[in-house]
Amino acid sequence: MFLVTTADTRTWDRGARILFLGEWCRRFSERKTWEGLDYEVAPFHWDDRAKLYRDYLYLDSLYERCLNALIPVMNQEHGARYPARYWRIFAGPWLTIYLQFIFERFEAIRFVAERYSIEDTLVLAYDLKDMVMADMQDYIVRGINSDAFNHMLYAEALRTLNLFPWQSSPEPLNLAPPPATASGNGKRLTGLLKKFLAFPGRFNRLAFVSSYFYVPHQARLQLSLGQWPCLSPSDCRRPLGAVNIERRRALKLDFSAGSIFERYVADNILRFLPYSHLEGYGELRRGIETQPWPRRPSLILTAGNLTFADGFKLWAAEKTQVGSVLVSTQHGGHYGTGLWNTLEKHETAVSDVFVSSGWSEPGNPRILPLPSPRLLCNARLLRPAANGRILWVLTTFARHSFHLFSIPITSQVLGYLEQQFLFARGLKPEVRERILARLYPSNYGWDEEQRWRAAFPDLHFDRSRESMFRQASRCSLCIVTNNTTTLMETLAADYPTLAFWNPRHWELRPEALDAFDALRAAGVLHDTPESAARLANEVAQDPATWWRGSDVQRARKYFCERYAWISEDWLSRWKNALRDMERRPPSGTAP
Repeated sequence: MFLVTTADTRTWDRGARILFLGEWCRRFSERKTWEGLDYEVAPFHWDDRAKLYRDYLYLDSLYERCLNALIPVMNQEHGARYPARYWRIFAGPWLTIYLQFIFERFEAIRFVAERYSIEDTLVLAYDLKDMVMADMQDYIVRGINSDAFNHMLYAEALRTLNLFPWQSSPEPLNLAPPPATASGNGKRLTGLLKKFLAFPGRFNRLAFVSSYFYVPHQARLQLSLGQWPCLSPSDCRRPLGAVNIERRRALKLDFSAGSIFERYVADNILRFLPYSHLEGYGELRRGIETQPWPRRPSLILTAGNLTFADGFKLWAAEKTQVGSVLVSTQHGGHYGTGLWNTLEKHETAVSDVFVSSGWSEPGNPRILPLPSPRLLCNARLLRPAANGRILWVLTTFARHSFHLFSIPITSQVLGYLEQQFLFARGLKPEVRERILARLYPSNYGWDEEQRWRAAFPDLHFDRSRESMFRQASRCSLCIVTNNTTTLMETLAADYPTLAFWNPRHWELRPEALDAFDALRAAGVLHDTPESAARLANEVAQDPATWWRGSDVQRARKYFCERYAWISEDWLSRWKNALRDMERRPPSGTAP
């Protein structure tokens, strides 16, 4: 068989029997190019979810070994003596995500080699410099989501494992070029305006950077703490510069590598390191000095910036070394409930305090539950309309895996989509007529809308890109299809909600089972689309009456107390908590 690793049709041998490595190879929008071929799609190796969880735990332990080996290399390259926490904050997110995505590519190749007789595959020409991205955001936008970058990852696995024949092609891979530096008077003026509105923050002792607060709430909290209200500044980013590939080739990690994969990681990991972490590190350090962040903050508060914002991470890492307390806040669903979550684990590990939306973790005193002012504001916006439509909130995930949490991964997204089709088929015609389907705004290449149009041409979709809150204000019932932010928002708002998902792809941690079981017992959460459709048919005409039932309300309140806590006295609770945090001894100290 001829192996095809991505959707790049230049690597396909149409005259051979083809083995597609996964469903990500078959774009629905390009089905005319593969429908007539003699092909088979390999099963996804992480369809064995127990193996997926074992691999996650293995990669977590490998991350610690690699980080310990990376620290002396980074200190030597940058003439520094920073401790582990500094590099965990700055380089840890890239390292953990890199290990997860490169391991998955190696496993995919090994998996098909054990099960199929593969006679050939084609590797397009690429330059080692193409593997280096400008920063973390570049890795996600231009790297992991592209077929070209993934072709390189599979090629590296093919060359290293050498489990079956492959041939090289002189045709260049043509990875998308780095984005041009923002220019033009309009962009410059916008940037200057943002800096001006964020400038008062330079004089504050508490730094609020992408805090997940709405602006009015953040301003009230800052005033209550005797601070200047200000906007959060943008992250400091630098374009991709000249990559010194010879320098990178000479750098290796020194740790005990057992498997072929681990030896590959030890020898090659620094070839992938973002430009901002190596050649561009000094430039990035100079750049953060121009940002309107406090010089010596007593406390730094952020939400999502601890993963993808390299400038902020570098600034925060440096400030923790001179005594700043680092506080991160929950910025979405799945946190505290999913059996594993890479981003949650990193954020709770590097923070002095992690503020949850109600949950705590046995044996982890760093996690502090506080009411969510964002959910409180959303609760005031989410109001059902009597006799309104039914809002069906759909999601999607990347075609190529890059960080792990307990959700459908790559090919399993089509299983998620099939569950949605089963739900639609189970609805009575008059109920389906009232559906307003909200597609996920980001496009990962699954061509969802085309798939939906082919299966249900009469289904109503919203193309306006207006907010979910506006759409919900015209609806009387919300259908939630995943354990993420929407479920928190609708339950906290006491908005009639019916949820369903496949529990095999949304594993829960033991501490969360009782809250979700209560939702199941009350009929709010369903494990099958057929069961959810039957209840939707029953309550569609009058969702409010069903929703006000005592069992439903009891389950909703119990869930919200644990995972979607809102309170009118949030301001005093947050103010007192932040003052206490300022007095907390930070985890990091100056070297």
